[in-house]
Amino acid sequence: MGGIAGVDDIDDEQKRDKYGFLIRDVMPDGQIAVDTRSEMKQGARWTQYLDKLDGDNSDLSKSSRLRRLVVKGIPGEKRGDLWSKFLGAKEKMREGMYEKLWREMENEKTAATQQIDLDLLRTFPDNSLFETDRYRQSLRRVLTAYSKMNEQVGYCQAMNFITGMFLLFMDEESAFYCLDGVVNDLLRGYFDPTLCGLLADQRVFDKLLLKRLPTIHAKFGQMDVPTSLIITNWFMTLWVNDFPTETTLRIWDQLFYDAFRKKGPQTLFRVALSLFKLSEAELMKASHAGEVFGVMKECASKMFDWKGLIKLVQGDMKKLGPLRAMREEERKRVQIEQGERRRERQLQDLEKETRFSKSELLVMQGDFRLQAGETDPNATVDFNKFQDIFNRYAPTFPKDSMVMQRLYSIAEEKTKGGFKVSSTIHASPPREGVNFDVFCVILSDMVKGTIDAKLDVYFQIYDMDGNGTIQEEEVITVAKSVIMMDYEEAKSEIESLFQHDGVGTDMETTMKEIENEHLKRRKQLEEVVQNIFADAEVEGESKVLKKEAFKAAALKEDHILRILL
Repeated sequence: MGGIAGVDDIDDEQKRDKYGFLIRDVMPDGQIAVDTRSEMKQGARWTQYLDKLDGDNSDLSKSSRLRRLVVKGIPGEKRGDLWSKFLGAKEKMREGMYEKLWREMENEKTAATQQIDLDLLRTFPDNSLFETDRYRQSLRRVLTAYSKMNEQVGYCQAMNFITGMFLLFMDEESAFYCLDGVVNDLLRGYFDPTLCGLLADQRVFDKLLLKRLPTIHAKFGQMDVPTSLIITNWFMTLWVNDFPTETTLRIWDQLFYDAFRKKGPQTLFRVALSLFKLSEAELMKASHAGEVFGVMKECASKMFDWKGLIKLVQGDMKKLGPLRAMREEERKRVQIEQGERRRERQLQDLEKETRFSKSELLVMQGDFRLQAGETDPNATVDFNKFQDIFNRYAPTFPKDSMVMQRLYSIAEEKTKGGFKVSSTIHASPPREGVNFDVFCVILSDMVKGTIDAKLDVYFQIYDMDGNGTIQEEEVITVAKSVIMMDYEEAKSEIESLFQHDGVGTDMETTMKEIENEHLKRRKQLEEVVQNIFADAEVEGESKVLKKEAFKAAALKEDHILRILL
């Protein structure tokens, strides 16, 4: 649904712009937000340019003429289509996907949907269109659908304003994919839990301010005012609540053109620097942070002269140097620093929750990272890598056995279920395998845990169907698999010994002894299991035990516990 057409339908005596926003500031004399005749001429140029392109304009050229047209502004009626092209929405679209997602989320209650519902009434409260349920529900559908598609990000405040502005110029589906173009491409890392991209760009801007406007940078240093406090909201909301509407839209035209040219958000840095440049005289008079914020807020809110701003953006502030390299370098630094902090916090958390010392955990963390091939606290390992690391610290635990496979399955289910000890593991889509937190907790129980803790784990191992009870058959099946492995390994060793060393002992006799020992162990196992289940409840044709009853029976006699574990 295109929003602009609906503005005229609103019965409202208050003075509003053509997009439905309440006009709060009066333009200085001589400034005109939109020159109608000039806009008509610009519209004709755009029409002429687009008419020369093939069919649906899918071959939109990255030509110098297009750049000049963008600088002068995109006509309102063409913004929806051109922004969609610039942000790659057309390429991202998958038939039926958007509708499927919003319908799935229509009645869902998640942390994201709850925050979205709170923010609906806060989104453009001074816009006549967003006072209607129609636009609020459109906004809700787009945001909830996106929280489902991009679970790593979910929902972040600021996305509501960006999406809301999109909905003034395009239908819901286009707005949905344009939002992804902003969140996942243009401003990658701004909205995810680490804020890595935003933190990196804050550092980049600080360097640019030092280089381009050193007196302002020095002034901020004297007052202990970090530039990040000023630019963060600008960068995350793209000035949607700071500039007069027309100025915001002209900036967005150029910013999304940056995305189209794969240049990164150059316009963000240029506009921010331009605002500081325009406010330099007033900023130098400021004596504290409050005055700085006041100067910058007034500068932005009264920026009706978008032509003058763009002239500065495309003139003095156009050359930023190797921006792409600077952003990538700072991103890597932020990632390294965040990684080190997360790993340190992870060790501290695990030291409290397991029986390992910090030094032991540090060694295990290094081994785990090596096996996983990444340093992210969310990193996981598959079964083979899990048992390799596990056997390194628990060498007597039966490798390649059903017990090991069951242990891995339990650990993987815990990982998928979101189990974590460390606060450094942020919410993310389920990953296959076992994470480091789960690995350490289970290893701690099995290697350094009390008998009670070990029995807890073994109960889970024996409970093969996960129904909270165990049957005789389940215990015997798992335990016999270990005994059989020991038997096969012993036979293999004897066969190898006779083949290679030529030992004169009677091989048949030795094999018979091994077989007798194996049968003896099986008989002991069956007797132990029978003792454990002697007083068990009967369900159907099987005796079953719940965890506490199993533990009590196992602790009756030492030899029972020894054979069982």
